[in-house]
Amino acid sequence: MPRSLAPIPAQAQIVATNGTILDFFRLRWQQLVDGFSQAPTLASLSKLAQAAALVTTTLWTTRSKGTYRITIYVHITQAATTSSSVQVTIGWIENGSAVTKTFAAVTGNTTQTTDGQSYEVPADNASGLTVSTTYASVGATPMQYRLEASVEQCV
Repeated sequence: MPRSLAPIPAQAQIVATNGTILDFFRLRWQQLVDGFSQAPTLASLSKLAQAAALVTTTLWTTRSKGTYRITIYVHITQAATTSSSVQVTIGWIENGSAVTKTFAAVTGNTTQTTDGQSYEVPADNASGLTVSTTYASVGATPMQYRLEASVEQCV
């Protein structure tokens, strides 16, 4: 999760009179190290060889009101005999109302077919950030797909 630091006061001393670094700057350095060692992803979902619709699944329940980035990736891993389609929908709660965003259907019926999107949503506190798919496959061999979804909190 991205973090921010308060500005360093203009009159702040960097070192003590004996030349040692002051605790303020030692702690500030640790804040920087901690910020770079934490992954920004709050939650992720990975479905491999999915051959059906995915029911609405909660990726993350927000702990504070704010902007969150939901990223999705779809890859057709097995083409259907005739035709196929998979469509991703994400959902969240904004100002007390349930909101959804449905992305364009992925209809290329080859194993080279992929699509990915990132979408920023202004979600309420305690809002479930969700993902679901619709699925259609025609022919003896069913279409299979890989779905990756993740959530990050934006600054």
